[in-house]
Amino acid sequence: MGFLDHPNIVKVHEMVKNFNQITLILEYIPGGSLLEHLNNPLFQSYEAIATIMEQLLSAVASLHDKGIIHKDIKLENIVFEEASPFSTLKLIDFGYSERKDKSYTKSSSGTIMYMPTEVFIMQYDEKVDIWAIGVVLYLLLFKELPFKGRTSDEVVEDIFNKDLDSLFKRKQESTPNLLVIPFLKKLLERNPSRRYSASAALNDPFIQKYAKRPQVQTTAQEMFGIYQDKTVMELVFSTIFANNLMTFEEKRDLVRVFRALDFNNNGFIQNDEFRFIGSDAKKSLGSFETTSSLSGLLNLSNFLAASTNFHTNKEEVRKLFVFLDRDNDLVIKVKDIYQMLENNIDKQILDELKKYFEAKKCHEVMKFPFIFINKL
Repeated sequence: MGFLDHPNIVKVHEMVKNFNQITLILEYIPGGSLLEHLNNPLFQSYEAIATIMEQLLSAVASLHDKGIIHKDIKLENIVFEEASPFSTLKLIDFGYSERKDKSYTKSSSGTIMYMPTEVFIMQYDEKVDIWAIGVVLYLLLFKELPFKGRTSDEVVEDIFNKDLDSLFKRKQESTPNLLVIPFLKKLLERNPSRRYSASAALNDPFIQKYAKRPQVQTTAQEMFGIYQDKTVMELVFSTIFANNLMTFEEKRDLVRVFRALDFNNNGFIQNDEFRFIGSDAKKSLGSFETTSSLSGLLNLSNFLAASTNFHTNKEEVRKLFVFLDRDNDLVIKVKDIYQMLENNIDKQILDELKKYFEAKKCHEVMKFPFIFINKL
């Protein structure tokens, strides 16, 4: 999941393989799930609901662009950094996820109450996630599921046969907001070809009017510190440090800045968005930008790495060394770097880095007391 680098998708820090078991080490997300907050008064306003929808749709748009269907979007799988609808949310649990281009038999796995009709006849695509987001929106608005039954079979029957036009008409009569029910109808559309895509949903009038972006008051100098043109190894170590050793508070605040600057909600800060952070930031990002496989785009990991200045702090350098020295031999090897970057960097960039090390004939990168073996 290392390529799913997005502020609203849970970060996998490391994957540990032991015999027939795989353990994923995920980022810390302490704010609770949307299920826990469903009746929280802070989550009731249209601004709160639209902000949740915007973040969720941004995550799903990124997944779909990468050819991934989540297939189990529900209240329990939407979690928050803090107990606030305006904090950064994370989409978790990819246990049922699938590739969009999968040619073998599809599965009806998932959570029935959130499934559209096409899943049950095994003829579905990424639009199943949009339907599930519609169910989440319905729950946020009305505190009940749109499709009900005492048994699974009765729920499925309701999904196929409920008169949605009458349902939406009744809900509109009891809902003062004139934008949210039309938005809901576009999500809970039985015909997948007429159902919203994630990118189209992000441009819906309800989202555009009510979603709130994080408010940040910072300058390019404050955001990027004294980050200038970094060497290859400084970029590598900055990426590892940012993704694994930043404090929760530091990362939370930087992700908030990233979200504020990602005006297209695509999980990247683009060149045309740099103008909002000033020319100094553009200059600082210049060399780092060339490491991205997507020219002119800065993803979250790169943004975090660009924002850290850990190498000027001896204690933080020591922490990074200890973190990377897995076999406690006081030497950081190239293979240690590869292992940590697998989940933090694009595969294309990792391949380029391997070629770089091979050309340098470099096998050791850092040795106690933190001296670079090669000036890279």
